[in-house]
Amino acid sequence: MPFERNRLGLGEGPLVNLREILESDVGLRTFQLELPPTVTAIVTFAARLGGCVAVNLRQPAERRWMDLARAYALFLTMNEELVPRVQWQDDRTLAFDQ
Repeated sequence: MPFERNRLGLGEGPLVNLREILESDVGLRTFQLELPPTVTAIVTFAARLGGCVAVNLRQPAERRWMDLARAYALFLTMNEELVPRVQWQDDRTLAFDQ
């Protein structure tokens, strides 16, 4: 991903503020949610919100940082047709279009 680091002007050093960079420079919405232990991150795209990434708040901070970086790499390679279309049925229920 050297191209992406160059595009964002990040240089080669460590990124201590990855979440802020993704939100301000990329426009990706990031969340930290309590997810099931087997889920490290969720990546999706919604027309109204744009790209969204959620990492598991139950993981240690270092692991969340790595999961966020990995989720961003996945987001960069996502094909829109592979992302399920989601709509809210009510305040708590999601419906997936076929």
